[in-house]
Amino acid sequence: MVTAVTPGPAPTVAPPVHPVHPPPPVPTRARPTPPAVTASAVTPPANTGPAVPVVVCVIDYPWSSCLQLAALVRAKGCRTVLVTSAAVGTTVRLQIAAAFDRWLMVPSLDDAFGVDADELVGPGAGPIVDLVASETAAAAAAEIARGLPSVTPAARRRAERHAELADKWVAGTVLRRSGLAVPPRLLAAAATVEEAFDVLGAPLVVKRAVGQGGRGVAVAGDRQAVERALRRLDRRSRVDGPTFYEAHVAGRQLTMAAAFADGRVVQQAVVTLVRDRASSLGPARAVATVDLPGADRTVAAIAAAVGGSGLLAADVIRDGDGVDWVLDVNLRTWGSIGALLGAGIDFSEGYLQAVGVRRAPVRAATVRAGQYLSVSLSPRWTHPGGRPGTGPFGCAVQAWRRGRALGRRYVTAAALAAVLRRVAPVARLPERLVTRALGGSRSRLALDE
Repeated sequence: MVTAVTPGPAPTVAPPVHPVHPPPPVPTRARPTPPAVTASAVTPPANTGPAVPVVVCVIDYPWSSCLQLAALVRAKGCRTVLVTSAAVGTTVRLQIAAAFDRWLMVPSLDDAFGVDADELVGPGAGPIVDLVASETAAAAAAEIARGLPSVTPAARRRAERHAELADKWVAGTVLRRSGLAVPPRLLAAAATVEEAFDVLGAPLVVKRAVGQGGRGVAVAGDRQAVERALRRLDRRSRVDGPTFYEAHVAGRQLTMAAAFADGRVVQQAVVTLVRDRASSLGPARAVATVDLPGADRTVAAIAAAVGGSGLLAADVIRDGDGVDWVLDVNLRTWGSIGALLGAGIDFSEGYLQAVGVRRAPVRAATVRAGQYLSVSLSPRWTHPGGRPGTGPFGCAVQAWRRGRALGRRYVTAAALAAVLRRVAPVARLPERLVTRALGGSRSRLALDE
């Protein structure tokens, strides 16, 4: 059985013997003069009653797990605000309107630097308790946090730490120095392809320092494949940063996720990834709960290494000798956070406790090992690959649990978005129809602008 409870303190882990390479210098960003921007509100906030804590999401591409986390904390009484430079269509706009109280759409995240706090979060709002960002938007989130006086000191520190550890090279160095097993690595600028194969073996994992969701990662078995991967990664990269080579580790692919406060885990879950193809590096189509001895010690050690409070999701490989190799750690929400609702694990409880909003203890949830959870909001009868999944009854239970936690507005929007994706290639809908379907009022910033 897999139990989402508070694990014990992190043990001391013997570090693997690998050469430690110094991290590359972190570039500084110039802060431009902010232009006039307008925030939008589907439901106008009330000006009476106690101040409501605010969670701000900063993203540069459509990110469903961010929307799901926003819907969860909004249902628990927080005000949610989105800052995005992503070009989104009608289906994503529907979910944005359901998950967020206010949103700010800008051509570039740099345009949000120095935006007025009242303009962003609206009147009557309390402190900004956290800024959630993707890795490619982490530096922008930290810059936005510096310019908003309503951001709490803890939230500002989290944003700065995330911007630092969004660099995979820097994060790996921090983890290794804390005694965790990290695959050997070489900077691409400091070694030839032949030297990398000689030192690290084949195949090579080629990584950009900043990326998420499998973007910026490639596995190459020979020199030609490495050169193709380097060209592709340089062409698709959204953020400047070095490229490095990493030794390939064979084993079981896991996601170890946690909410943690002051380096102490308050909620955790460990799942294995289920993909259509074993070679896929992107987000999983489904996850399966697992019961692995010692996984709680690894999660606790990772939380202690990164320090602070918030959410983390670590990509881990457990090899044949039982060693947990940490490939990557992300200090933000992750793709299966909504899927875990189907197993009764609501990470918004641990998250709100970690950021200082919730004081009640996290509800313990006992989860059967081997339970398949669809990442899609519509659970599947079978998991990818066609092997038996949860079955119709299990899927119905998952859907009911997720719908209850996410709330009527978000589930309605997600269902309508799913219908639109299937029945017609509709690019835009009039805003009045969108907000009326969700029970909100007309916003000042049109959804179809």
